[in-house]
Amino acid sequence: STVGVIMSYCSLPTGWIFDKYGPRRTLYIGAFLNIVGWTLLYLIFASAFYHHRLARADPVLGRPVPEVSPIHHFILTTLSPRPTVINMAISYGIAQLACSYYETGTVLTNLESFSLHQGRIVMIQKTFMGLG
Repeated sequence: STVGVIMSYCSLPTGWIFDKYGPRRTLYIGAFLNIVGWTLLYLIFASAFYHHRLARADPVLGRPVPEVSPIHHFILTTLSPRPTVINMAISYGIAQLACSYYETGTVLTNLESFSLHQGRIVMIQKTFMGLG
C-alpha cells in the first residue's frame, strides 16, 4: 500500500500529458496502466493459489489434481510473476499510478469546463476521489 501511495504522488507526467494530448489520451493511458497493474496482481494470486493446489494434490487421499487447460497451466507456471513482496508492490504501484491519470484527466477537464465554479468542482471531485 505504501508503494501505491508513493506512485500516486508521481503525477507530474500526467499534467504534461494532459497539456500536450488532452484528457482523452490521459484517461486512456490511465485505463491501460490500471488494467496492467490489476492483471499482474491477478496473475500473482492465481499462480500462488494454483501452486498451492498442486502441492496439496494427492489422488490417493482423494484430493484431485487441479484440471486446467494447457494454455492456462503455461500462463500460471511460466508467465505469472512470482508472489514476492516486490512484485506485488510494483503491480499495485502501477495500478495506483493509473489513479493519478484519472484524477488529472477529470479534474482539469472540469476546471476548464466550469471556470466560474472552480472551488466547488475541486471540492466535489476530491471528495469522490479522496483527499489524501
